[in-house]
Amino acid sequence: MTASPVPLHLPPLRRGLAAEGLALAFHQDPIACYVVPEETRRSRVLRWLFHCHLRYGLRYGEVYTTDRVDGVAIWLSPGQTTQTLWRLLRTGALPAPLRFGWRAFRRSMAFMDVATTWHQQYAPETHWYLFYLGVTPLQQRRGIGSALLQPVLARADTDRLPCYLETGVARNVTFYGQHGFQVVAEGALPRGGPRLWAMVRAPRGA
Repeated sequence: MTASPVPLHLPPLRRGLAAEGLALAFHQDPIACYVVPEETRRSRVLRWLFHCHLRYGLRYGEVYTTDRVDGVAIWLSPGQTTQTLWRLLRTGALPAPLRFGWRAFRRSMAFMDVATTWHQQYAPETHWYLFYLGVTPLQQRRGIGSALLQPVLARADTDRLPCYLETGVARNVTFYGQHGFQVVAEGALPRGGPRLWAMVRAPRGA
């Protein structure tokens, strides 16, 4: 029987491996495909984007991985869950329109508009925000994602804080439901976009 992976904080020097792994994990994600339909460009955009997101997570939250960096969880900490323009610029997001291309950037902003509105509406109190969770395709269904959730879920329970996330993958709704998350919003993105779900987890024992 394979031992459960042990989550650890991401060493900054392994950020490149983590960005590559997240890009692989999200390459076929419905939101990523909607924003950047062309596969080669999507690969480049996702690698760059996750470098930015990892810098953001390391600065304003916590990032967990495994010893093989085959899965990554980016959490934004209580009090740091609102993304601001200044914070995005500090983590290298200024070239986003050029990296995405104008049409893809507009679609990414359509997604962000919905996600931000839901986030403000359904998680107005202090909470942990699961910014991203991804496992490389060859390592999925081996308990890595569940293990990477546990450190923050346990802290949230201890501190009596809720957790919030969005996902564009239908099967993830079941996965997160197994960890106590419940759907609070569901709807399609504009311009024929895929469905998006918002989920909240109340602290266990509350």
